Amino acid sequence: ALNPDISHGIIKLLTLQRLSATSCMTTSPFWREHAKLLKPFLGNADIGLHFNLTCGQPLTRTHFYKLNKLLRLSLLTKLNTIDIYNELNAQLDEFEAALGRPVDFIDGHQHIHQFAQIRNCLIKVMRQRNLRKQAYVRVSKQPIYFKNYSLLEFVKKLIIRYTNSNKLIGLLEKNNITYNQTFSGIYELKHNKN
Repeated sequence: ALNPDISHGIIKLLTLQRLSATSCMTTSPFWREHAKLLKPFLGNADIGLHFNLTCGQPLTRTHFYKLNKLLRLSLLTKLNTIDIYNELNAQLDEFEAALGRPVDFIDGHQHIHQFAQIRNCLIKVMRQRNLRKQAYVRVSKQPIYFKNYSLLEFVKKLIIRYTNSNKLIGLLEKNNITYNQTFSGIYELKHNKN
């Protein structure tokens, strides 16, 4: 539900069986309309929550931040974890209200579910909602090979891997929560001129 073009592209790929999973942004104004398009795929593809704290409007009184500020505040442990906890629950409630079932997995918009403080809220919510046995967490831990990365892409991969994903994996293992073993998809976000 990030935007109509992306949603319709995902539905087309699900129809062609080219995707086995998709994440949903329940804070989007398109969410309820686009959720209806996913109903035929329930049980045939994993459908999860794309937890969001940076884009659009929150469902609760939580304040959304730009990514760099959210990361900085989390590293300094300056985020309001009660607000994050409430927002995650609200986004999960919105998912369940629209699709009539719990999530298959949780990940985060711009990998924010791996950030300090936020990852602890994620574990707490999964335990309290008893999601540990039925849902998994998508961890963005991509191998870093020395190839032709731009400096920005290389730094982004290092930050995601070493300050966030390793610590999240430790929490997931400690709490017996399943997570993916491989991941590919951390790219530099720049406009393609072609």
